[in-house]
Amino acid sequence: MKRTIIVLITILLVGCQAQRLPIASPTATAVSTPTPLPTSTATTSSPPTTIAETLTVPERQPTRTPRPTLTPFPTAPPTATSPPPLNVTELVEQLAFETIEGENGRSLNQLRVSEYGLRHQYYCEKGPFHWLDNGHLMLFPVVGYTNWYENPTMGQVTRPVIISLDGSDPWAADISPTDVCDLPVWSDALQQVIEAGGGQVRLRDLQGSIIETYDGQMPLFLAPSGRRLLAGFTWIDLTTGETVSLGNNGWVKFPQPAWTTEETRFFECCFGYGDTRTGNYQRRESYPGFWVGGVGVGPGYFGSRSRWVANDALVMIEPSNMSFLDESNQPVVPVIDPEQQTYVDVVEQLGLPDTVVTCGPFIAPDGSAFWLSCSEWKDDVTIQQHDPAFLVMLPSFEAMTVTGKIEFRGWSADSRFMAFTKLADADAGTGTTWLMDTGGSQQQIADEAARLADWHDVDPLVAFRFGDQRRLQFVQAATGADRVLMLDAPVRRVVWQPVDGGAAVVDENGRIWWLPDPFNPALEPEPLAPLMPDVHSLRWSPDGNRLAFVSETNLYVVLLEDE
Repeated sequence: MKRTIIVLITILLVGCQAQRLPIASPTATAVSTPTPLPTSTATTSSPPTTIAETLTVPERQPTRTPRPTLTPFPTAPPTATSPPPLNVTELVEQLAFETIEGENGRSLNQLRVSEYGLRHQYYCEKGPFHWLDNGHLMLFPVVGYTNWYENPTMGQVTRPVIISLDGSDPWAADISPTDVCDLPVWSDALQQVIEAGGGQVRLRDLQGSIIETYDGQMPLFLAPSGRRLLAGFTWIDLTTGETVSLGNNGWVKFPQPAWTTEETRFFECCFGYGDTRTGNYQRRESYPGFWVGGVGVGPGYFGSRSRWVANDALVMIEPSNMSFLDESNQPVVPVIDPEQQTYVDVVEQLGLPDTVVTCGPFIAPDGSAFWLSCSEWKDDVTIQQHDPAFLVMLPSFEAMTVTGKIEFRGWSADSRFMAFTKLADADAGTGTTWLMDTGGSQQQIADEAARLADWHDVDPLVAFRFGDQRRLQFVQAATGADRVLMLDAPVRRVVWQPVDGGAAVVDENGRIWWLPDPFNPALEPEPLAPLMPDVHSLRWSPDGNRLAFVSETNLYVVLLEDE
C-alpha cells in the first residue's frame, strides 16, 4: 500500500516551527494544501512533479551496514597511569616493510609499527589506516594516550604517517598529535595529501613536498569531488584557488558535513548550515519541538551522517549513537530545510503510535529514497520491531508499507535494492531473509534470518551471514543468483574487491580466504595469508590487487598477482 505522506516539501514557515503536512488517503492522487499553523504565513511552491523533473542525483555515498561487535584492543589492560608517549621521529625512521613467507606463493609484506600498534579499527572514520593510491597508505599509529580508557576507541593519540610500498622514505604529517578525528585528508582527484596546522592548509605530494598553501585550520572536510575543501571556517576551491570565509559562530557537535551537488553549500549535524555563495554560516543547538539525545561519546567518534535530498533542497540525518526526541521523549525523524531553518517530522506524518521509542532512517546512496524502521514497547516491558516498516520515495515522499517485524540489512550501492529480515520470533532471532527493489517487488532469499549483510561498494552484490556466521550466502540482487558456502569457523567480515566482484573473508580463527568469483561453484576459497591472531581492518587497494590488514600491532599487505 502506498500513501503520500508529504505532498508539498518546500513550505516556508515563520518561527522555525514544525509543520504538520497532510496524509492522503490510500487512493488519493490530487495534491492537497496543508493548513498553516496559527503563527505561520505558509506559502507553497511548485508541486512535487516539478521538483522530480529537476532532481539532481547526489554523489554516491558508501552503503552503511551494521557493524560487528567490537573486539578488545590488543594492548595492556587499563591502568591508572598512561603509558609514555612515543618519539614520532624515531617511529617513522624505523618503519619499513619486510617480505615474509605468504600462502600459495604470494608475496606478503609485514610492517612492524610499535608496541602500541595502530588505532582501533573503529576509531574515527578511517580506523588504523587507509589506502591513498595503489602504492601508498596513510597510517594512524598510536603514539600516546590522553587517558588510559577501558573503551579501546577512546584516548588514542596519533600522528599520521604516509608510507610507500616501493621502499621510499615514510614521512609524518606536520600536525600536532591528536586523540580526535582532526586528521589529514587525501584528494584522489589531485593526488595530494592535505593537512593543516598553524593557521595554514598545506597540499603535499606523495613524497611530502608542499605543492600549495592556503589559510585555514583543522578540521578538514573534503567534498566528494576531491576539489573543494572546508578547512575550519574557510571554504577552498582547490582547482581555482578561490576561498570564502564563513566567520566563526562556533563548532557543531559532529562536524561531518553533507555537501550539495555543486559543493557550495553544506550541512552539519546538530546543527550548522554554510552557504559559500553568500558567505553565511548559521549554527543552532536545536529546533523547537525536538532535542538531541545520546551524545556522550568519546574522542574517537566522528559523528552522524547528514544527506541532502530533494534536489539539494532538504536534509536528512542518519543518527549514530544519538537520537532526536520531542518534549515527550518520542522519536523524531526530521526533514530539515536549512535555508528556511524549518523542518517536518516523518514520524508525526506517518501517525505512528506513542508506543514507538526509536526510529532510524536509512537513506539510499543516491538520495532517491529512505527506509524507515522503528521499534516499540511490547506490553510496557520489552522492545520489539514496529510493524510495519516504510520505504519513502524522494522527492515525492510517497510511503510504501512493508509489513512484518523487520530488521533492515542495507542498500545496494546503486540504490535499486534493499535487504531485510522478517522476524518470526524476535527474541529467538528466527525468520526469513528478503530482497526488495524500490518498486516494491520482494524476493525471499533464505528461510533463515540473516544476522548481517555485507554489500559491495559499487555493484548490487551482497553476502549474508546466518546463525553462528559459518554459513555465507552470496547473492546477485539484480538476478537473484546465489551461492551458499559453509566455513569451518564463524565469519567476522566479508570485504568485496572494488573491481571484478571477488571477495576476501576473514574468520574468527584469523584465517583470510579469497574468493575470486563467489558465484562460481567450481572455485573454492583459497587462503591469502598464514593463520594470524586478531586479524581485522581488511582494506583493498583501489585496483583490487593488494589486500592490507592488521594483525595485533602489525600491518600486512598481500599481493594477489605480480605486476
